[in-house]
Amino acid sequence: MFPLVIDTDIGSDIDDALALLLAFHIAGVKILGITTVYGDSALRAKIAYKLVQATGKDIPIAAGIDQPLGSSFPIWFSGKEGEGVLTQEEVKAPLSDFGIGDNAVDFLIETVLSQPGEITLVALGALTNIAQAIDTEPRFAKSLRELVFMGGSIVYPGKWPSILVPGEVYWAGPSHNIRCDVEAARKVLSAGFPTRVVTNDATRHYWLEGPPIERFKITPHPAPNLVGLMLEKWLEYRSHAFGKPIRGTCPHDPLTVAVACNRVKYESVRGTFKVLDDGDSEFQTSNTSHLEFIVGEKGNQFLPWLIERLFESE
Repeated sequence: MFPLVIDTDIGSDIDDALALLLAFHIAGVKILGITTVYGDSALRAKIAYKLVQATGKDIPIAAGIDQPLGSSFPIWFSGKEGEGVLTQEEVKAPLSDFGIGDNAVDFLIETVLSQPGEITLVALGALTNIAQAIDTEPRFAKSLRELVFMGGSIVYPGKWPSILVPGEVYWAGPSHNIRCDVEAARKVLSAGFPTRVVTNDATRHYWLEGPPIERFKITPHPAPNLVGLMLEKWLEYRSHAFGKPIRGTCPHDPLTVAVACNRVKYESVRGTFKVLDDGDSEFQTSNTSHLEFIVGEKGNQFLPWLIERLFESE
């Protein structure tokens, strides 16, 4: 079995829930635990719990750090987190009522050290928990098999160049997961362990809409049904924010899970990555870097495969 731990800010953008649902349906993958981060991590942990419960699985969950180590941006919440998923009583209930742990950092350290060199850590949110684990336990970074992180870019939102010139510095705007905790991103991405970064240069090419979105509305199965409720709230929020109907979503985090589990063929480059104070970044190519940046897919098979896996329980 391929052991994974998933660190997530589930509850805001729907892609975290889609990513968990996908991970549940990938053969040969064993999810050792789910940790939550950023903002109200306890609320996020309860949402993760409800999704795990809907699958009938038994996966440990631990709530993590709410506040970033360092960011100039205020914590962002859609205000829709947990709607249609948690009752008001569940929102107010202590984590112990759900069997959820309250120290994600300790959980990450204990789990990774229990299987040194074996565990892939998938980071779908701010890197706060992981940065704190690095600071708390020096053996943590050396014991990870790999980190796969959704965040960052080489040139996004700019146009991808025909060639990356060695020595040239490429600027990219801030991605959400880096901007949420700039200091944590700096610490984790410079820690030296093998890291694959799934960039917005890659995810910008995907959009999930039409029949798959409609299918969530009619599925009778508990886990996809629950994700469908969350998706409805997310699209409602996005439509209100943009002042026009938004009928689809970008599967950033599902692509990250697919990469982590080696279920997608991709184009990548290695290089150095400097995180600037506002979350912008500067990239330079380097074949010896421990950072591998996923910038595109080979074969255009990801979306069909994703849709098939999401509804596999039907």
